[in-house]
Amino acid sequence: MNARRNSLWTLLLAVLVLQVFPQSSGPSYYRSSVHNANRVKTVFGNWGVIGQPVDTRPRGAWIYSSNGYLGDVSILVAAEVKAGNKKFKTVIGTPVARPASIHDYAPDGISRWTFMPVDGYFNPLNQSIAMSDDKNTWPTQWPDKMGDAVDPGWQGSWNGYFGKRVSANQESFYVMDDNNDQRFNFAEFNPDSIAFKPDSTNLTRSGLGLEVKVRGLQWTQFLAQDNIFFLYEIENKSTTNYDRVAFGMLVGTLVGVTGTQFFTEADDDWSFYNVDENITYTGDIPGMQNPFWQGPVGLVGYAFLESPGNPYDGIDNDGDGQVDEADEMVYYTLKGLHVDGQGYSITLNNGLGQLGTIANKGYYPNPYFKNLYDPFCIETPAFTIEVGEYNNAAGVVTQIMVNGVATNVFDAQALGLGFHTVMATFDAGTPTTNLVINGQLVGGTDAQAQADPGCQQKITKVIQIVNTPTVVVCNDLVHVSLDADCVEDITPDEVLEGTYACFDDYSVVLTYPFGTNSYNPPNRVDATHIGKTLNYTLVHATSGNMCWGQIKVEDKLAPTLNCPEDITIACSESTEVSHTGNVGIQDCSTTTTQVDDEVQDNGECGNPRQVITRTFFVTDKWGNQAACTQTITVIPFDLDDVVFPADITVNCETAYLNDAATEPSNTGQPSINGAPIGNGTLCSASIGYTDVVLNICNGSYEIYRTWLVANTCLAPSATNPVSYVQRIR
Repeated sequence: MNARRNSLWTLLLAVLVLQVFPQSSGPSYYRSSVHNANRVKTVFGNWGVIGQPVDTRPRGAWIYSSNGYLGDVSILVAAEVKAGNKKFKTVIGTPVARPASIHDYAPDGISRWTFMPVDGYFNPLNQSIAMSDDKNTWPTQWPDKMGDAVDPGWQGSWNGYFGKRVSANQESFYVMDDNNDQRFNFAEFNPDSIAFKPDSTNLTRSGLGLEVKVRGLQWTQFLAQDNIFFLYEIENKSTTNYDRVAFGMLVGTLVGVTGTQFFTEADDDWSFYNVDENITYTGDIPGMQNPFWQGPVGLVGYAFLESPGNPYDGIDNDGDGQVDEADEMVYYTLKGLHVDGQGYSITLNNGLGQLGTIANKGYYPNPYFKNLYDPFCIETPAFTIEVGEYNNAAGVVTQIMVNGVATNVFDAQALGLGFHTVMATFDAGTPTTNLVINGQLVGGTDAQAQADPGCQQKITKVIQIVNTPTVVVCNDLVHVSLDADCVEDITPDEVLEGTYACFDDYSVVLTYPFGTNSYNPPNRVDATHIGKTLNYTLVHATSGNMCWGQIKVEDKLAPTLNCPEDITIACSESTEVSHTGNVGIQDCSTTTTQVDDEVQDNGECGNPRQVITRTFFVTDKWGNQAACTQTITVIPFDLDDVVFPADITVNCETAYLNDAATEPSNTGQPSINGAPIGNGTLCSASIGYTDVVLNICNGSYEIYRTWLVANTCLAPSATNPVSYVQRIR
């Protein structure tokens, strides 16, 4: 892939057949705009000219708006026409403002025999051409889309080359026709008394019946950032066939122009046509007269991508060493511009009813500098230049250069004041493309193609290191409200008044009150400084100048709460916060917590037994409050959930010295989820036990404790109450 960095203009001609509703045309529909989506900036008019109207706007400018490279660029369409037994040749141009002895004026000296803009393709309340990035320039409806059965007129949508979707970073669109060129439509206007009518179905149509749809396209992608493309779709709307038609470009070179100021620059331009590359270059003889010019003078290139194909293209299409021979006509070489992520689709027909389709789509890598956000200061610390890729494509950065020197470190002190050029090369390796042949995926998927774009991509950015003002103005009092991390570094931007291009030449020095935390460098505050006023000094490093003021540190942020999860507990379990969960609190200051319970009691036999809505109100020292809510559900008593105490052995000496050693509080009680179901719980249960003591030997015995547990909400039955025998030795 080759990128010509000095090429500004590429014009693409495509011929399509579309249905368009007749619209009036003429100078009353003149509109103009500026294309400025990338490094090329130019005014253009919807009467078919680029670089005009002549006003203060940029005229084919590159990088800087004052660096103009052209006076005008416009199209020419020529045709040979048979009119009865007569034949004439005509050339249709555009109403360009340029020095010439002859212009295409009608006999009245006012009307122009040229292409003129067609009404309906712009907002009549706006003086701009329709631009994709400005909806205010669009018409209410697009005349050529009124035949859309699904969305007539495409109201509110862009009328783009790729449909409603905007693919380019900026696209313009207008329509013009030759209906105003009446030179050969009326006998009195030409010496051969020809009265040619191009359209037998519409005798009011003049000219040749040609309509031209014009689109300007700009991309910011690296390989296209120095180019602008204009696409001309020329359609014969008449009923007359023209066997011989030619398309051309008229260029007025004017390297060095700035708006309406020419500085006699047109006299020293030179041009050269490169046959191999099919590009015309224009440059300027050294000695730029324009006092507003910035930087070196480049070249402007004009390239024409022709359509339809040319059998005499000078290319050895079949690779036999010969050019444009007869048998080569069975071979076709398709030349086109690769548009990132758009690709192409081709249908081939061999004339025997056999069709073949080929579609392919690829991507360029889209690298960018991750940390070159200028302007920088002399005191900006040296840092490593980082390169990323917008689509996270795999690849490596093979080279980084600063001012032509290989280095990955940006050192402002070493570089000094002024502009510095940083260039990086991103190598994405061998590409994967989304190749589909006859509907079958042969290459990678679209996602794979985007993740593995291949190719090397260079990116360049001009970085400025600026001299910062020595006059500094400080705010008397700055209020600093800490966020959730309770720490803030006070920056020069936060204390200085006014606008400063860069802040790295300045530093903030705080004076810390006794009993609070201190830091090095002394520009950080934390929770220990809340409610206190600190003195600060701002220092300009390169001059030593300073100013000062005060900072009051405050806590205005409500506490951040982590409420306990909603919970379901048994009727035997405690509903206290210590059991159901307490609120987690994050705050820079001390807090107090208030717990408010709203209890829905459904009665002893209700289901659920209770629902408690518990709200935690947390207030910090400075009155900032937050609240959160937990729901506690208490399920009713169920005999199936009861867990009876296990058998247990008690030491004889313990039992001898302690009569309560065999009490249920020490040997175990019926429970649910580990919580006893005895008196004082929310369980609808009645509990009792009987002991039978069996002596074993002197001082040793065992107890057979029979537990009875009943559900008081159920009638007595074979399963209510339930019994269990516990053995205590």
